[in-house]
Amino acid sequence: MIINNVSFVLVIALPLMSLGAIAAEDKQISDDMTTLIKKTTDGYLLGSFIVQPEASVFSIYDSNIFATRKDEVEDEIIVISPSLHIGSAWGKHKLDFNLGGDFGRYQSYSSENYDDYWVNTDGRYDFNTNTNVFGGIGFSQEHEDRSSPENIQSGNNPVIIDSNLAHAGVTHNWGKTKLRFGGTYESLDYENTGLLTNRDRNRDMTGLGARLTYALHPQYSVYGQGVWDKRNYDMLMDDNGFQRDSDGYRANIGLLATLSNRLKAEAYIGVLNQDYDDPRFASTSAVDFGGNLKWLAAPRTEMTLKLDRSLEETTLAASSGYIYTSLSGGVTHELTPRAHINASISIADADYQKVDRNDNYYSAQIGMRYHLSPSWYLGAEYRLLKHSTDIQSEINNPASTQNVNDFDQNQVFFTLGVLLYPVKPIAYWNKSSTNALSSTDTIWQGLYGGAQLSHDTLNLHTKGSRNAGFDVAQYSNSGVGAGLFAGYGLSWGRWYAGLEGGYDNSRANIYHNKSKSNSRTIDVDKDDSFLLALRGGYQLTTGPLVYARLGTARTQFSHYATINDSPAFADSDDHTQNGGVYGLGSDIPVNENVFVRLDYSYTDYDSFDVNVGNPAQSERFSPRENVFHLGLGWQFDGLGGKSQKQDINHTGLYAGAHLGHGAMQSDTTGTHYDGGSGPFSFSSDFGDNSASTAGVFLGYGATINNFYIGLEAELEDSNAKWDHERSPTGRNFSVEKMGTSGLSLRGGYVLRNGSLLYAHVGRARTRFNTTWVKGGNRLNDVDRDDTVTGTRVGVGAELPITQAVFLRLDYSYTDYDSYEFVTSHGNVDNMQFDNSESLFRLGLLVRF
Repeated sequence: MIINNVSFVLVIALPLMSLGAIAAEDKQISDDMTTLIKKTTDGYLLGSFIVQPEASVFSIYDSNIFATRKDEVEDEIIVISPSLHIGSAWGKHKLDFNLGGDFGRYQSYSSENYDDYWVNTDGRYDFNTNTNVFGGIGFSQEHEDRSSPENIQSGNNPVIIDSNLAHAGVTHNWGKTKLRFGGTYESLDYENTGLLTNRDRNRDMTGLGARLTYALHPQYSVYGQGVWDKRNYDMLMDDNGFQRDSDGYRANIGLLATLSNRLKAEAYIGVLNQDYDDPRFASTSAVDFGGNLKWLAAPRTEMTLKLDRSLEETTLAASSGYIYTSLSGGVTHELTPRAHINASISIADADYQKVDRNDNYYSAQIGMRYHLSPSWYLGAEYRLLKHSTDIQSEINNPASTQNVNDFDQNQVFFTLGVLLYPVKPIAYWNKSSTNALSSTDTIWQGLYGGAQLSHDTLNLHTKGSRNAGFDVAQYSNSGVGAGLFAGYGLSWGRWYAGLEGGYDNSRANIYHNKSKSNSRTIDVDKDDSFLLALRGGYQLTTGPLVYARLGTARTQFSHYATINDSPAFADSDDHTQNGGVYGLGSDIPVNENVFVRLDYSYTDYDSFDVNVGNPAQSERFSPRENVFHLGLGWQFDGLGGKSQKQDINHTGLYAGAHLGHGAMQSDTTGTHYDGGSGPFSFSSDFGDNSASTAGVFLGYGATINNFYIGLEAELEDSNAKWDHERSPTGRNFSVEKMGTSGLSLRGGYVLRNGSLLYAHVGRARTRFNTTWVKGGNRLNDVDRDDTVTGTRVGVGAELPITQAVFLRLDYSYTDYDSYEFVTSHGNVDNMQFDNSESLFRLGLLVRF
């Protein structure tokens, strides 16, 4: 999202406002993790200037390139980013030149291609140690991201923005007092996209400001600052007939503090005001506040926190602008001398003035950069972006309400970069990492056995004839169970292979009923299940065995199916079906013989046919299941003695990313009218059990005598969706799970080998999209968004790879609040959906 922030305060507050830095703010690729990478004056010497050319190539996966609420379009983008910096090497004065570009090419949607570039220069002239003048000019061409609130989504191509910038000022110090005075100018030109024009967005912005700072103490300073700005649009009125010209001011008092040589902070408060030429826009006045914190939390860890507020421009009809308030935090950590990892999270609020609209933006990311050499580096990053608004639009009928501006977006970046100039290795480049763990004597070999509890999600895909039509549906429901397992394994170094058998008894049940006489009732139970599987895995340094399984299951299913008015022709039978099993998990040693197991598997069973009615109508049943096991096992030959105690600190801040697989269930109830008759009661267990998720999490925890407690926040996106289709007549409906945000409390215990076993409970907030199509009048169709909250409970384990990096296995169940609607047909349907979710996630986290 590009936000043209007229924060002229920055010009006054900072020693130098680099136009190159301004352009870099809107680059799609973050470069935060360079903070801890030590750079010197490496480069080519050209007279008294140092020349530093660089180049990088990015491969980007974007799950929602048009930032739409549903029907997301994904694509891959290749971005080539060359840049050149030329800086003076003078002992006095300063002069810099910067130029570069981001040239993006989409693999499937070439209409989204963009060519961004920038060129600027800035400098400083020192009259003496107390007085200098500074200034700079620059030009950039950027594209407006589709996620921008000001973006016209129906445009054929991304909006191109040309920007001309200039700034100048003077600084003077005398004693404990410092005065800084300066001004800025920016001209923005928005290009048209196809038949859509953006001329009414073109504008010039001018600002003047001053800051007076007084040092109360070597560690503390206070300041007062004021800024005046004027915003002039090229057109007298925008396309909606509003005059956008305005002038305003910001006035603040602030405090600068160096609390230690590792902690610096700034905070300010004041007022902002903007007066508009259009008499329909009253003046906007608001409290202005902000601040930042920079903390070197450890020799290899740097944390930042920033709070900011600004008044932004808009061309939204009837709104004069929006107050944008953002809070962001980040952490950068040197994992090894060559590897740096960073994570950040931000929350922002856009409060539109003079209209009833409020937008919220959430983003989280985690990334890593690894230096192959002093010049070459690799990078990887995952981002999750979420946008929500309180505006809900009614489309055609009261039941079809949509959050038209909401969207979720996943982005994955892979980077190859090179510094195209001589770089000297930093002094500690080849120093060994301090994150290594002591090797354990644990050996996973021989006979073992155990018992386990299970949470089983049964899914049933059905397809067959219904009266004179055809019916396709997805059903799902979950239940608890218990079982036994036993096996034999062999180890070769840290590699493992074995054979395992198991037994499970589960009472997962699926039920479907509509009280109409010629409708069907379906009841399916999962009963006893026997498993035989190969396991292959790898033992981590501290002892836990991480494995994958491939095998077969033989399971008994009991079913009853009938047409309601023909029970004499019901189909009631038991079927023993074979299925392919795919899974992964971990066995975690507790002592010389005992281990804890976390195991997740997916099974796809053979189908069977059900025949009901006279004449018989056939329907194909295809069962599938997701099962999570929490077990306790015994290794008969022992695990090689007492585990070596690992000196791992679980206290502190952590961040990570995860991939997940699971199932969504919808307990769907209500009443129907068909052809003027009714009402008929309806009750069914719909769902999807092959859904994928991706997410980012950030948390803080503490340990006391091996007991752990912590708080964690998360953002997550999912492709879970189930459909019901009835043709040529009947109802077609679906539920799709969209983005989730959550907060949970975690408690657990740290084993001797450093593994953390935990349970968690919290709240998750998720947007569901529900469709309901009945009859031939499309104005009665329902396409609605409901954002509901649910209680999430779960268990998991964090297994140390190094002292800072952990592998996480997590399983959770979320029960959401229900929602309902009444259709606008003459003979209405009244429906209620009570959604839930079973989810297994495999993640990687870093403790800072």
